[in-house]
Amino acid sequence: MDSFQDTARGTDEDRGSGALRRLMALWIAACAVIIVLGLNRMYPQYGERLAYALRDPAMDLTTPFATCKAANAAGYFDIPRESSAYVRWQDPDNRGLACEPAPGVPSGRLELIRKRLAAPLPRT
Repeated sequence: MDSFQDTARGTDEDRGSGALRRLMALWIAACAVIIVLGLNRMYPQYGERLAYALRDPAMDLTTPFATCKAANAAGYFDIPRESSAYVRWQDPDNRGLACEPAPGVPSGRLELIRKRLAAPLPRT
């Protein structure tokens, strides 16, 4: 009966290895953060390029589109509520994204990110 209870509860070694795994995962995450921060200080131009590539282009718009069809034709999908181009009536599900693409239609976001990573940074 003792062996059954040990199996059901787990041995001390099993409980210790779970804590060890969590500690190791925390250690790896901390190391990754330190490495990323160090690389960003050594090579800030890569951080700038990555921030530019991942920035939502809809945030740069100043006026809304008349229709979602016009926005989609111009290459703008998922316009966030924080953008000046956001219009409430273009967000029928009220999720905070106007002019969402139809299901199964790619938004072209990955292609835009690839293009921005390859292009020189715009200087302001």
